[in-house]
Amino acid sequence: MRSLQAIAILGILCTLHVTAQEPPKDSLSGLKDGNATLAPLATIAHDKLFRCAGLTRWKDAWWAHNSLVDDATLFRSTTLDFVDAQRLPVPNAGATRWEGLTTIDDDLLVCDIGDSERKRSFLTLYRVAYADGRLSLVARYNIKYPGKAHDAEAAFTLNGKLHLVTRDRGEGYTAVFRWPELSKDETTVGEEAGRLAFGENTAVTAADCDGKHLLLLSFTRIFVYAADKIEGKPAASTRIHANICKALAFHDGSVVFANQQRQVFAISDYISRKIVSALPPRVDVELPVEEAAYKPDGTGDAWKSGAQTLPMKGVGEDEYVRWMIAGGYLMLAGKLRYEGGFTSSDEHGRRGSALTLMFGNEDTDQLTGAERMFWLGDNGVTGLDVWKFNAKEFLLKPLAGALVAGDVKGGWMSFEYALPLTEVFGQGKLPQEFRVNVWGYSLQGPDEPHLTGEALYSMNLPYTWAWGKVVTR
Repeated sequence: MRSLQAIAILGILCTLHVTAQEPPKDSLSGLKDGNATLAPLATIAHDKLFRCAGLTRWKDAWWAHNSLVDDATLFRSTTLDFVDAQRLPVPNAGATRWEGLTTIDDDLLVCDIGDSERKRSFLTLYRVAYADGRLSLVARYNIKYPGKAHDAEAAFTLNGKLHLVTRDRGEGYTAVFRWPELSKDETTVGEEAGRLAFGENTAVTAADCDGKHLLLLSFTRIFVYAADKIEGKPAASTRIHANICKALAFHDGSVVFANQQRQVFAISDYISRKIVSALPPRVDVELPVEEAAYKPDGTGDAWKSGAQTLPMKGVGEDEYVRWMIAGGYLMLAGKLRYEGGFTSSDEHGRRGSALTLMFGNEDTDQLTGAERMFWLGDNGVTGLDVWKFNAKEFLLKPLAGALVAGDVKGGWMSFEYALPLTEVFGQGKLPQEFRVNVWGYSLQGPDEPHLTGEALYSMNLPYTWAWGKVVTR
């Protein structure tokens, strides 16, 4: 009898071992003094989950949904790559703009709360249960804010109560609203529970709470609040770069977040490890200097031996961009392929196919307005040209004093530019160190060249910039 009991107990333990889910592996490497390198843990493989905007852990599985959904569908998966995910419709549900998942009691709450234009008279929540491979609708709730409408992409529950965190759309603040009760029969009005202080230009895109800590996601940081003090400045934050992140789950001590480029990241033991920054591998480039002056002929061969080739990703065979400083100019030469028609740029706002450069001095979360950006392309009339980009007005202005040679034909942009150093770095001495990013714009689609990545999100996330160093040879 005892042996039978032992076998039965062993069988139960084995079953528990098989069904238990280990915490996600870690996306970090090289952690030192709170700073680490971040890399994706997984890539979402399901072809229908193409813009993840909601993520949570519920009933021993990961659940997710798309941003700007056109059907009321959830995805259920036991793995973060969602490769074999079940695609489950929410019965009798609509989808205006789903922006978050959270749990309430033993059920899942799907939050249709997005309102970027702040025109919705009420928002909708769908409370669902899961059994036998299907979802069932437990309740539908209509809610509204006290006073004016807000946009929100972050939802969480605390002490059994729904909370929404607004996205600052010009109000000048980020607020937390709480709904003490939800009703099937009437539209319930929430109450403001606090205001958060992040600084300017911070958009909260997701949230999760384990009862002790609230985690908020933005494009540049993960913020941490104590659950009993959700107001004012955060207790801690982690600086991140993971493109357009809009989904977060806090599960078993690990924070898991996903971007709309289908990448998934995870940081285990998140609270105790006190991560200050989790950024991609740093890229270092040198900008050589010599006194000689060169007149562009379209090839750059005259100064090739002293130049550095930029370590751009996405470049194919025979493609390159190299640079150096010579005779008071920033010299650039290169060959880049283009796909389809090569579109022209002009000073009236048209931003055509181009190689784009951005220079700055500060390593900040957001652009400061002091950055200098240049557009190297074709004006559609006389040929290759160069413009200075005005970020505030989003306009191009021809760059005075630049020298240009080259052409665009046969699928290739072949160029040599000489840009006045005073336009690139300002008056005075050259900086010893600077920030730089270089990328293709409308040249080759999603795989066009880029200095530190395949996307151009560093236009507003400048911490992905390479660190440039001026070197006299």
